Formats: sequence, structure tokens, C-alpha cells
Amino acid sequence: MYDPASEGFSASMCAIDRCQVGLLRALATRYSARLYLKGGMAMRALFGSLRLTKDIDFERDPTLSNDSLRKALPKALRAAALTSTLQAPSVSITKDTRTTIRASLAATLKETGEPVQYEVEISGCGLPPAECLVRLNLIPPIAYRMTQFGVSSFNAHAMAASKVAALHSDNRRVPRDIFDLSDLIAQGANPAVLLGRADPQWLKAISGRTIEKTSAIGWDRANEEVLPYLPISVRRALNAAAWEDMCLRVAATVDAWLKEAQ
Repeated sequence: MYDPASEGFSASMCAIDRCQVGLLRALATRYSARLYLKGGMAMRALFGSLRLTKDIDFERDPTLSNDSLRKALPKALRAAALTSTLQAPSVSITKDTRTTIRASLAATLKETGEPVQYEVEISGCGLPPAECLVRLNLIPPIAYRMTQFGVSSFNAHAMAASKVAALHSDNRRVPRDIFDLSDLIAQGANPAVLLGRADPQWLKAISGRTIEKTSAIGWDRANEEVLPYLPISVRRALNAAAWEDMCLRVAATVDAWLKEAQ
């Protein structure tokens, strides 16, 4: 993992990332192969994605109960905050259902008192097949003063399948879905086999319509919601024209996956 401080990120973004890595280390060490990383942080761990993440997402094994997580998560969030440059951490459970638990950390930056916040969500909606789960060795930035640790994660194919589902969700227009799919495509991901296990009616309904979804997520929104989480060098290379090209490439590839899945 790269050090955000070396890539021009603000002190608050660096503090959040250090706190997130500390939380990931604590949970991965405690729960091992019963908690699987997914989403943006998983992409950083799996192949070094450059996008920082505003939250951390996990999928739990059925043997791991929400009761256990409900007790452990607030403690882990507070401890991770105090090992970074955050102070006065406050944790609240913002979602608690049969399948999902979500917690939010609010704190202040020690140097400036600037408020910071991020969330962690752990779902119990079902894991992908065993061949789509991997065990990684994660090496934190040297400045974080953390030893390397193992983490269980979705692989690139499973993450691509979940991103396709997210992109085609009703009333969802999230530019990071497009950026992440572009990254996953570059890594050679192909979730056609996993998508082929989905409801055939859903596959039929969304096939050939990805361009409608990507076109609805314009550059202004991407500029606001994605660029702040990218290194300066990547921000400079991403403009309206580059975003439009990315949307077209992602739409064409996703539709090819969907066609192959049917």
C-alpha cells in the first residue's frame, strides 16, 4: 500500500487512511477467514488501487454473528482512531439488521481540530464461491508503524460482479462504481461466470443498458466524488474527456460480460 502523504493528500485524508488500515488490521487479526474485505479497500489490498476509500466494507462468514460484531466493532474503531492522529473518537451504530451492521466513527484531527468521519459496514448477505475468495498479505505504509498482516478478501472477479450489480441498482448513480470497474477491467477481471448465477430475468433486463447507467453519471459528479480520493498525478490526468472515454469503455466491457453470462 502506498503512503497517501507522499501523494499530496490532506492531513485529514491521511489520518483517516491510517485509521482505516489500523481497523482492518484489528478485525482481520481477530476474525481471520470469517471476515472478507470487499470494495475499495479490497482493491487497494488486492492490486494496489490508487483510490482511497471513504468507508470499509466486509462480508462475513455465516459462523460470525452480528452479536459478536456489535460488541467488537466500536472498541476496534476507537482503538484504531487513537493509534492514528485522531482524537476524541465517537462511535455510533447507524444500521443494525439481521444481515447488516454499520458503524460510523467521528473524531477530530489532533493537529487542527478538523472533524473527520468514516463508516464501516459488515454484511451477511452471502459469500461468493470459495474459488473467488483469497488470502492476502498486506504491508502498511512504513509511516503507519504497523507490521504486515493477513487479510481475507474477495478476488477481482467477485468484486467486479458486485460492482456490476451496484452500477445497475435502481436509483444509484455513484461515479466510483465506474472508476473501480475501469480498474478491475485493467486487472483482467471477468465476472461472467458469477453473473451467470444471477436471476436470468435480471440479466435480461440490464443487458445492453449499461451505457444508460454510465451516461447518467457525469463529469461534474465524478470530479466532486472521485477526484478527492485520488493522488494528484491521477487527478491531473482525469478530465471530462477522459471520464467520457472511461464510461464508454466500462459500458462496452460490462455489456460483453452480461452477454457472456446469459
